[in-house]
Amino acid sequence: MGYKVYATHTARNGFENSVEYIFQILRTLRTAARLIHAFGAIVDDFEKNSAFYPKSISAAKPIGRDVYYRNIDSYRVYFVVDPECSAATVFSFLHKRQDLSMSLREDCLSAMAWPSLLQKRRLSF
Repeated sequence: MGYKVYATHTARNGFENSVEYIFQILRTLRTAARLIHAFGAIVDDFEKNSAFYPKSISAAKPIGRDVYYRNIDSYRVYFVVDPECSAATVFSFLHKRQDLSMSLREDCLSAMAWPSLLQKRRLSF
């Protein structure tokens, strides 16, 4: 059973800014391409597989529901799952060195508080 995958505006911006930084500032095309490919593989996995792991305890506390993550090199993709709608929503894409507690709290709360403003769009690669 597959899941539809959506992304919030915040997650999209985080991903696009990371790829842009790697490509334009660091000038490492191979790393940027690997990041894009790995993120696409995660989306494909969501759409084909319904096993979501591991859970993030620290991110789950502010919103009172399970938050999952996947690692991509030095980045982490955070998402929530709605089994009733068979949907996974990526709400944050962060570098592991960022202040995770503050960023995740803001992303979680904004994603849960204003669902109509999420600008969720289906991801496709």
